[in-house]
Amino acid sequence: CEGVPEEEILRFSKEYQPSVIVMGTRGKNQKDIDLIGSVTAEVIERSITPVFTIPENVPFTDFSKVKNIAYATNFGQKDLISFEQMMQFLQPFNFKIYFIHIQQKENMWNEIKLAGIKEYFKTNYPNLETEYCLIKNEDDILSALEDFVKEKKIDIISLNTHKRNIFARLFNPSLSRKMIFHSDTPMLIFHG
Repeated sequence: CEGVPEEEILRFSKEYQPSVIVMGTRGKNQKDIDLIGSVTAEVIERSITPVFTIPENVPFTDFSKVKNIAYATNFGQKDLISFEQMMQFLQPFNFKIYFIHIQQKENMWNEIKLAGIKEYFKTNYPNLETEYCLIKNEDDILSALEDFVKEKKIDIISLNTHKRNIFARLFNPSLSRKMIFHSDTPMLIFHG
């Protein structure tokens, strides 16, 4: 294939409809100046196919060795749809899910929504080992998430991302875009 890499990947994905697109990232060592031009970031933002990112120097071999997955949620309907996609994709494997919500200030509604999520998964996934966490951090969301990943020995971070216009992507990068440059943890990203 010749052309702009992200355009060719997206074209190929549209034509052949793979289950997932697997891409490498540079992880924490990436310079912020490269944020706008990353092929992986562009594919994540524009693809309708789930994207699995693996940072360089991370010895990921296969999903059977994954024990802990952090699933970032905003308690929305799209998060549940993405979770269902993730479960279909990872169905044959045995792992624990940490449902996490990062909040910058105390919000009672988050506690109520979390209770609803707990009930939903207890009913619909009775055999799935789960834990629910509200991560509170007013200053640095990425550092709070990184601390959580280390503490719980998270193997994969999964989240839902939304398509946004070019202006929004340049001046207000999504959490998934920020994380691919500041995380050494593989990510499984779905699109709502």
